Amino acid sequence: MIILFHFLNNYDQEKIKLLDRIIDLPKSEILLTDLQNEFGLSEYKITSLLDSLNADIKFLTLKPAFTVQYHYVVSNPLVTRKLFNQLKNYYFSLAAQKELLKLSLGNGQLPPFKQMEINFGWNKTTFYQQKRKLQQLLAEFLHGRQ
Repeated sequence: MIILFHFLNNYDQEKIKLLDRIIDLPKSEILLTDLQNEFGLSEYKITSLLDSLNADIKFLTLKPAFTVQYHYVVSNPLVTRKLFNQLKNYYFSLAAQKELLKLSLGNGQLPPFKQMEINFGWNKTTFYQQKRKLQQLLAEFLHGRQ
């Protein structure tokens, strides 16, 4: 599942890293400033990531996962490894390279631009960016296995 993490956009990767850190807390709370220092991000960015995580988790579970009270991030018992895996799978299901990967695995080669344009509304720039990223990820994966 490690390689699938790299299929996610940067924002979703940051959310996954933040959630992973929160799950590993010995208590269910942490100072917001500790997260800022640990991740090297501003208070705005951390709270934005938390808000987005909350929205995604609420979409999946109908319950929020965090609150920020008096500069503490407090997680509820819902925040578990099971939820973490559900969220990673959800983010992967939204990843652009997923469609390229599925089609490539289906017929053994990358689909042509026209197919992605017709099926998914991709423009040329998106197609070639996603194709290049997928090729890089696959090359890294294959190189790492040797």
